Amino acid sequence: MQTTRAKIQTIQRSKKISTASKRRVGRTRPKIKIASPFIPLYEDKKKFIILITGGRGSGKSFNGSLFLERLSFEKGHSILFSRYTMASAADSVIPEFQEKIDLEGTTKFFTVKKNNVINKRSGVPIMFRGIKTGSGNQTAKLKSIQGLTTFVGDEMEEWTDFESYEKLMLSIRQKGIQNRIILIMNPTDDSHFVYEQYIKDTHRVETIDGVDVQISTHPNVLHIHTSYLDNIENLSTNFLERIEQIKQESIKEATDAQGNFDRSKYQMTKYANVVIGRWADIKEGVILPKQEEGEFNEYLPYCYGQDYGFSVDPDTLMRVAVDTKKKRIYVDEEYYDTKQLGTEEIIALNKSRILKSNDLIVGDSAEDRLIKDIEKLGKINIKPCWKAPGSVSASLLKMADYTIVYTPRSRNVRTELKNYIWNDKKAGIPIDKWNHAIDAIRYAFDFLTKNDPNAAKKTKQAMQSIRTPKRRVRR
Repeated sequence: MQTTRAKIQTIQRSKKISTASKRRVGRTRPKIKIASPFIPLYEDKKKFIILITGGRGSGKSFNGSLFLERLSFEKGHSILFSRYTMASAADSVIPEFQEKIDLEGTTKFFTVKKNNVINKRSGVPIMFRGIKTGSGNQTAKLKSIQGLTTFVGDEMEEWTDFESYEKLMLSIRQKGIQNRIILIMNPTDDSHFVYEQYIKDTHRVETIDGVDVQISTHPNVLHIHTSYLDNIENLSTNFLERIEQIKQESIKEATDAQGNFDRSKYQMTKYANVVIGRWADIKEGVILPKQEEGEFNEYLPYCYGQDYGFSVDPDTLMRVAVDTKKKRIYVDEEYYDTKQLGTEEIIALNKSRILKSNDLIVGDSAEDRLIKDIEKLGKINIKPCWKAPGSVSASLLKMADYTIVYTPRSRNVRTELKNYIWNDKKAGIPIDKWNHAIDAIRYAFDFLTKNDPNAAKKTKQAMQSIRTPKRRVRR
C-alpha cells in the first residue's frame, strides 16, 4: 500500500495546471507554487461546494486565500470572505490576505481598504465580514449583497447553524459565471451540519498515517483534505516536535496494559481529530459523554429548564425528565434561538410551548428580575434555579453519571453535548460556550433530583471535591 508521502509525490509528478487555468485567474507566472493537493481547486469548473478541510498546520487557510487572490483577476466575480466571529477585518484577516498579495508580487493591482480589498485590474471586490457581531447574526444583511459569485467561510467549525448558512448559500446564484461556496475548516465531530450535509451518507475513507479520514463523494462537492504531512517544508521544528509528542501520546492512549494496540480507539485520539483531521464521533474530553438519540419518556415527571440569552447568545427552553433508577435524562428541545426576545415575547413563547398551563419552568436565577416579571405578568409557574459557589461543576459531575437521551429534533442539544468540554478539569471549570441548552437542562435536572438521596449525596461529594483557591488573610 502506498504511503501518504508517496501518494503526494505521485500527484506532484502527474498533475500540472493548464495554461488556460492560469489565464482564467490572470496569472501566467505565479510566484508561489501551488501545493499539489490544491490543484483541483484551480482546475474544477463545475462544483458549487468546495470543502477544504485539514488538521493543524495543513496549509488549508493559506492556500484558500491564495486561490482568492488569483481568482480576483477573473472579471465578473464578487467575493465575500467571512468568519463566524470577526471583530475587526482590518486587524485580522486583511493583513493575512495582504501577505499573499505581497508574496505574489501583485501589490500594485490591489487597493486595500478597511473591510474590502479591490482588484484594480478586474474591478473584483473581496469583502471581509463577520457573521456574528455584537448586534446579532448578520446573515440577512450579507445575503442581500448584490452580485455575489463566491462565498468563503473560513474557520467554519465555529458556524453551527445550518439554517442561516443555507440562506446565505442560496444567495450565490449569478448566471454566466462559476459560483462557488468555499468552506475551510478543521473537522470537529459528526454533529456539525457540514458533515451531515456533505459527508455523512456520501463519503469514502482515506487512511492517513493510520487515521481513517472521511472524504466527501457528494456529487456537488469538491473535497480537498490535507494534513501537516502535506506542508512539512513550511512548518517549524518546534511545531513538528509537538505534533510527534501528540502522536506518541495518542498511540499510548490506544494501547492497553498488555501492549495491544486498538486501532479503533486510535481513531478517537487527539492526533486523529486535531492533527490529521478526522471527523470525530464525539469530541475528546467532553463533560457529558453518555449521550444518545431517542424518544422522550412520556411516563416520567417532567419540568422545563430555561436559559436567557445575552447579546448574541440564544434563549432556550428544554423539557426534561429524569429516571433516577436507570440513570437516564430525557431531553426535548422546545426552543433555541438568538432572536433576543423581550419579556412579553418570552411569556408568549413559554405559553405556546409548554404542554400544560401549570407546568413548571426553572429559569436562570441570574435573571431573577426577569423571572419575577414572567411569573407576575404572564401568570406562569416559574422559579429560579439553584445556584451556589461550585454548583455548576457539582451538577455537571452528577449529570455525568447519567445517559442523556435527546429527541431527534434536538439538534442544538446534540451539538452542545458533543462540544462541551472542561476549561480546567481539576478546578471544575467548564468552557463558557456550547452550554446554553445544557444550562437549561441542568436547571431542570437539579430540581427534579433535589429529593433523591443518592443525588444529594453525589452533589455534596462533588462540591467537596472541587478545588477552590484559599483566601489570603491579611495580618
